[in-house]
Amino acid sequence: EKDRRERARAAKAGTSPVLRADLFVMTGSAQFTIDVSFTNPACRSLVRRRTDRYAGRAARLREKQKRDKYGGLPGMGPGGVYGFTPFVVEATGRLGAAARNFIKLISGEDGTNTYHLSNFYNALSAMTALYTH
Repeated sequence: EKDRRERARAAKAGTSPVLRADLFVMTGSAQFTIDVSFTNPACRSLVRRRTDRYAGRAARLREKQKRDKYGGLPGMGPGGVYGFTPFVVEATGRLGAAARNFIKLISGEDGTNTYHLSNFYNALSAMTALYTH
């Protein structure tokens, strides 16, 4: 909804919308650009796409929208230097595949690197509190 309003304002003004990610995460030599999105699989517009029948479908659809939105920017495509990650959370609490993979990546293969994970959750929590109502 917020993206749609921003694009409409930009179109009316004759400018292109500014694309901003929500979080930038640095871990050692790696950097990630995170765009957080919440989606509701029971939303009427998504139910038409059968998100209520297939677990994780709403998150997959939203991840694709985010990749399409940011993928054309320099360094944001697959394997890009900025490690773009659409971090999607469904209203049911299910995380999208990219979000789950990102958490595994920053917490280490064995899940013992909690320093980066804790910092990320703190930033995610603060960002969510600021931008949701």
